[in-house]
Amino acid sequence: MFNLKKILIIILFIAIVLGIGYAIYAVFFKSAETPTPPAGTPTEETTAPPAGGLPSAIEMTPGKKPEIPVANGGAIEIPAIESDPSLGATMSDQDEINYYNTLDGKFYKIDENGNITTLSEKVFYNVINVVWSPDATQAILEYPDGSNILYNFDTSKQTTLPQHWQEFDFSADGTKIAAKSMGMDADNRWLIIADPDGTNSQIIEHLGSNAGKVQIKWSPSGQIVAFAKNPENLGLMSQEILFLGLKGENFKSITAPGLNFEGAWSPDGSKILYSVASRASNYEPMLWIIDADLDNMGANRRSLGINSWAKKCIFADSNTLYCAIPTVLPRGAGLQPDLADNTNDSIWKINLTSGQRTVVATPSTSMSIFSLSLSRDKNSLYFVDRNTNTVRKMRLK
Repeated sequence: MFNLKKILIIILFIAIVLGIGYAIYAVFFKSAETPTPPAGTPTEETTAPPAGGLPSAIEMTPGKKPEIPVANGGAIEIPAIESDPSLGATMSDQDEINYYNTLDGKFYKIDENGNITTLSEKVFYNVINVVWSPDATQAILEYPDGSNILYNFDTSKQTTLPQHWQEFDFSADGTKIAAKSMGMDADNRWLIIADPDGTNSQIIEHLGSNAGKVQIKWSPSGQIVAFAKNPENLGLMSQEILFLGLKGENFKSITAPGLNFEGAWSPDGSKILYSVASRASNYEPMLWIIDADLDNMGANRRSLGINSWAKKCIFADSNTLYCAIPTVLPRGAGLQPDLADNTNDSIWKINLTSGQRTVVATPSTSMSIFSLSLSRDKNSLYFVDRNTNTVRKMRLK
């Protein structure tokens, strides 16, 4: 009996000691082993929907295509048809928007119904510029270290182009490219043309120390490869613009009434739209139009009375323009365009024959518009919002 009682007391003592030990462990040590989620880790609280429950009209909901608005001349919501930031958005011959996704490094296309599919499963890391062929089946990809490749999305073939080639442009038929061959020494800098894969290169013009004064912009006819500011022209209020031909032709030059010339060809090559800045425009960019007939280059020069850049416009045909026009521009933006990178733009339609100008739409959310594209039937306008680098779509009718 005595032994049994003694054994029970010992067992009870052990149990008490174990209980006290576990209590001390639970209070002082176990809580320290449970990790605290790091900042930014999703929790039930952080993943709850925002107040109001629904995303705004311009946000993308996974699996749901945004409703595309029709321009009405006033303020409208213009949604992103792809929520990820993009680069190099352009219209293909298939009436689809091709673009590079800067988040995952892949190329995609968006059809007229808003369906998004990959152009290629290949990943291209850190592309900083995309130059498309006219039919958008090939693209020259430029990288931060100066490397360049040509990629054919139809054949999945990749070709390396010389690293010292810069500022590419395709000919209208896509059979040739133009570029600046920039040697270390100014004496070894040239305007060249070649096949898209870099073969059969030819020297067109010596650039020397004036490469920065040349804008490669191949004419639809293929006869003119670039615009060039006359390096000997030191006027403060105007510039002489030369046209560099494919075979060294001596084309008639034009005088642009301002500085910082930037030009664009009409689809049929009959006109040139350009922007310049001058004292008369408060050094804001002003749009001008001229005839581009080679025998009478520069005839019928006239100001459109619109403060914007040629790169923010697109020809619907030889007599119709759509332009993104900043509602407000800082003084001097025509000489330093990055001052206007975040301006709020409206979209205008300009009839070059009658001079009539009409406001098509104003985004209700501030957008800086560039890289405009039109659908083949001219019923839809696509563009990129520089503030988010997302592709947007608006119906014109």
